[in-house]
Amino acid sequence: TDSWGLYISANTPVVGVRSGTYSISLPTTGYYTAYTTWAADTSAKSNAKFVITSAGGAEAISYQNQTLAAALKHTWQSLGTYMFNADDAANTKVMLTNDNQNTSGSLYLHSIKFDSAVSEAITNNGIADGATDVAVSAASLDWIAGAYTQDFDVYFGDAVNGLVQIQAGYTGTSISNMDLMDLYGPLQAGTTYQWRVDSRNLDNVTTGQVFSFTTAAAVPEPGSLLALGTGLVGLLGLIRRRRA
Repeated sequence: TDSWGLYISANTPVVGVRSGTYSISLPTTGYYTAYTTWAADTSAKSNAKFVITSAGGAEAISYQNQTLAAALKHTWQSLGTYMFNADDAANTKVMLTNDNQNTSGSLYLHSIKFDSAVSEAITNNGIADGATDVAVSAASLDWIAGAYTQDFDVYFGDAVNGLVQIQAGYTGTSISNMDLMDLYGPLQAGTTYQWRVDSRNLDNVTTGQVFSFTTAAAVPEPGSLLALGTGLVGLLGLIRRRRA
């Protein structure tokens, strides 16, 4: 707990840019939050510059106030959340550099860790929750992905039989009417359906909200309307005869 780890100095004797870098080969592609920690030192800098390299070689910068080390000693400080590819040490790096320093003081590159990020829930982007009179032919599912999501588990069902999983590890954000019919089966008129999308990232699953809609009632066939009309005429005739 009292180790200093590695450190690089921005004191006056240092000439030019100096940096220290950690790189790691992660086992699984996904979103990770990178963290750093450091020990206490009164000569630390308030704007220690960390450069994070992630999937595709993208770079991000996080400034850490290492003068707070006395209070934050050996506690993990977030450097941000990023997508990292598996087995890609060349693009899974955390670097501490003094290229933004022009006064004396020390910068500390201590331990680094990567935690899988918790995915955020989806936002319904399709049929309004609780909608009624939805045409069977127009029933589809659409949503907006939350942050740090790799794929989805999609559930669908009616109010009587409950939800069943119709897609696992799905990477899209919509399911068309035709695909919904193929995955679940024909939808019925005048029926309330429910659906839910769970967001996944690595070992984290965020359970989504349950949404619902009700399909429009069936329209009587023309033959049925004719029969109904004949029945009314017959009934009116009977009423008239009784009055007579």
